[in-house]
Amino acid sequence: MKGSGGGYGLRSISDIGRQLEESAALKDIESIHTWCYQLQYYVDNLVVFIKPCER
Repeated sequence: MKGSGGGYGLRSISDIGRQLEESAALKDIESIHTWCYQLQYYVDNLVVFIKPCER
């Protein structure tokens, strides 16, 4: 996830992904759970607006 959200305007996804990767590298289970909850909260509350195509 790290680095993949920015191209879609979802920088928070990239930031959370980076934190998850760092936590995993440290084998910090508590931090991994925290970041997973942060990701779930973000996705659950994400609202996407689609701009209609102009013809």
